[in-house]
Amino acid sequence: MKIHTTMNHSLVKGIFTFLLILGLLSSFAYAEESIMPSVNIVPKSGTWKPKMTAHNIKGCPPMMRGALEKEKFYSTSKKTNFSKPFHPNDIFDPKDINPEGNQNIKWTNPKLNFWKVTLLNNQEGMKVDMTWDLNLTSETTMDVTSHLSMHFPKEMAAMLGGSSECRVDSSGIIERIGD
Repeated sequence: MKIHTTMNHSLVKGIFTFLLILGLLSSFAYAEESIMPSVNIVPKSGTWKPKMTAHNIKGCPPMMRGALEKEKFYSTSKKTNFSKPFHPNDIFDPKDINPEGNQNIKWTNPKLNFWKVTLLNNQEGMKVDMTWDLNLTSETTMDVTSHLSMHFPKEMAAMLGGSSECRVDSSGIIERIGD
């Protein structure tokens, strides 16, 4: 009789453990669904306004720093009608991303509600990389980040009075403020 009781206790303990693990796994799945939507978000058409939340400049020569401090996201509100499915060109004019050259900006969509564009420009003596990320977080909010990195040869960096890498990291949000 004692063996039978021990086996029942082990069985109950095993079932309890299984149910506990199953409950935890479903909680994680629910939490992930709450944080990361599993459907394509289409922003509501209307008036949208960007707001810079961070703008960090590191290692840039003093003569470039002043111009880079002024180089921020567009700051005026903009009335926008969004296409279905959404495309970042609906909110960003390609000239906003690359004012000096190729207007044929190719955004990639590596994951749901997230777009990325990378521009490379290798000029004589220096290399420039620029990346923009756009994340739709809701029908009324987008997160935006941009990373600009300029790599100078050591001689040029010494002449300009900065380091061999000038980096500008910016982030912000674009919010719908009305119809």
